[in-house]
Amino acid sequence: MKKLSLGVLLFSTMSLSAQVTTIFEFESNDYETLHEVLDIWAPTMEKGLGRELPPTYVLVEQGTRTYYLSQEFGSLSQWANYQETMEAQDEAIGKAFQESAMTPEMMQSFNQGTDAHELSLWTFMPELSTIDTFMEMSVEERDALPYRRIVYIKTDMNQQGAFENFIKEQHKIDARLGVDHIFAVYRAQAGSRDANYLMAVVDKSRFEYTKNWENRMKIRRTDQTYNDMRDKRKGNPWKVVEEKHLMRINELTY
Repeated sequence: MKKLSLGVLLFSTMSLSAQVTTIFEFESNDYETLHEVLDIWAPTMEKGLGRELPPTYVLVEQGTRTYYLSQEFGSLSQWANYQETMEAQDEAIGKAFQESAMTPEMMQSFNQGTDAHELSLWTFMPELSTIDTFMEMSVEERDALPYRRIVYIKTDMNQQGAFENFIKEQHKIDARLGVDHIFAVYRAQAGSRDANYLMAVVDKSRFEYTKNWENRMKIRRTDQTYNDMRDKRKGNPWKVVEEKHLMRINELTY
């Protein structure tokens, strides 16, 4: 079993608009301890780094004990700079934790109940995404949309362009039909479950997502251009590697 330590958390980071998002997946069987540790970890890291954390969020997979710690950066260079800062401030970070409210007993309980899985790095693709409505919302309105349907996509060799064009054409059809939803696409950079892309749809809940998806598909299927486009996609040049239903935990936002 791989244990999640604060050292691993340092490199952990699903916002919609960030150009670079890192996602760290782990399991925890003790939410109260996880909450307590993260509430101490965030300000202590800021003290040791001498700077604010990048926007940091936690999501949980419905029906499981699997969590995702997500951080966002404006660019790959900003992400790299953050890693360099952590390395340079390693001693200061260690001192900050020694002076924090983090007790050995707390960390022991945390490590015993936590299993680290995977860290992945993704770049946002605005040309494949429809997030204008989301970006115009207030913080309160965004917080009322905690659900994320996540789909990992793997394309066949040399089929990335075909996949991206398919998404663009679908957006054009949706715009003509008046179909609107909050949809973001990311391209894999590292650690990606053998996937090329990650797609995220935002909604209030899994129930609302399913209802809205059924309504969208009902409208789309009335359009011959859409049906023709789907029929032309033969041989499954891309496939779903994995699907997840996540809920953002608003109280674990740093």
